[in-house]
Amino acid sequence: MIREADLQELVAFDGEENRVLSFYLSIDPRSTTTEAYKLTLRNLLASIPETDAADKTRIERFIDLEYDRQARSIVIFSC
Repeated sequence: MIREADLQELVAFDGEENRVLSFYLSIDPRSTTTEAYKLTLRNLLASIPETDAADKTRIERFIDLEYDRQARSIVIFSC
């Protein structure tokens, strides 16, 4: 669950001159499998060549190793 303080921090964030990657992915187990959304994730990340490779790696690692798969969607911001 997202806390109000977390939302306020996102609203106040200033990436200065840096790019911010905003990533939204449906992972509803009623309509997709884990393997399917991981493939979608990789394809989406590959379609954004100007995104930092380290950011892409961190996002993939989070989905593979840290995400607990309790929600129906994922929102990720990286800068």
